[in-house]
Order: sequence, then C-alpha cells, then structure tokens
Amino acid sequence: MASPSSFTQLNATALLLVGILSCSYGRDHNVVTGWITPDYFNFQELVALKPGDDEGGWRAACVRATMRDGNSGSKVVCQIEVGIPIKTRKEGWISVTYAREVAAITANDVAYVVLSELGAGSMLGLACQQFKSGFERLFTFRFPGSRVRQACDARLAGR
Repeated sequence: MASPSSFTQLNATALLLVGILSCSYGRDHNVVTGWITPDYFNFQELVALKPGDDEGGWRAACVRATMRDGNSGSKVVCQIEVGIPIKTRKEGWISVTYAREVAAITANDVAYVVLSELGAGSMLGLACQQFKSGFERLFTFRFPGSRVRQACDARLAGR
C-alpha cells in the first residue's frame, strides 16, 4: 500500500499550490463552488497483476466533470482518464482508497486555480483544457507511475 511518505509529498505540493495562490492575493477572483469527491474516481481493473509479479497491473477511472459558468449558465463536460498501477516495487500494493483521495484533492486544487482565474466571457473549453493539463502535471507528480489521458478507454464506465 502507498506509504505515509506519499502524504508528505502531497502536503509539500499543497504548500506549493498555496504559494501560487497567494501570489495573486488582492486580485479579483471568481467564486468557485462545487467539489469533486473521491467517489468520482471509480477505478476499474484493466490489466490484472500476474501472480508472483513484484509490480504491474493497471486500474483506471474515467471522470466526466461539468464546469458551469454561474453568470451565463453555459457549461462544458470535461473528461479525463486517470490510471494507476496496482502494485509497484517502491510502494507495494496501491490502495484504491488512497488513489481516489489523492485524485479528488488534486482535481479540486487544480479546478480552484483554473476557475478562480477565469475572466468574464472566458471560454469554458479553454478552462477544461487548462484543468486537464494542470491535473496531469500535478497528479503524476503526486502519484509517480500514474498516467492521465484526455480520452477514456472504452472499457471504462465513466461518471
């Protein structure tokens, strides 16, 4: 299972994010409402771990999150696939619960940064692309060995 040292890395990254957010203190920001919960990340086994292997196997989740402009009512569905190994040599067995929590925290951190900085009349499609690229960078940093894709595997039932 992922070790407590992984939480240290997660906390260090959160401090970095707080630093980024505080650089823009005093500017006008959008109010960001909504929350992505760990339940959104329904990891399904796509590649089984072979008996006796020290590492391998693969789980992935397809997430479809709706971004909505509170002023205009326009919305866009932003889809990503989040993949994690089942077992690694370094971390051992990867807990699905842990992966879901890290993914949700990461999604909320990135969504807040992207959505709070949107200007009036900004295109939500662009915000979705910024969310995807920000999520990919931060999640793969927080969760080494993971992968984030723009399109979901057809075998995944998305939320």
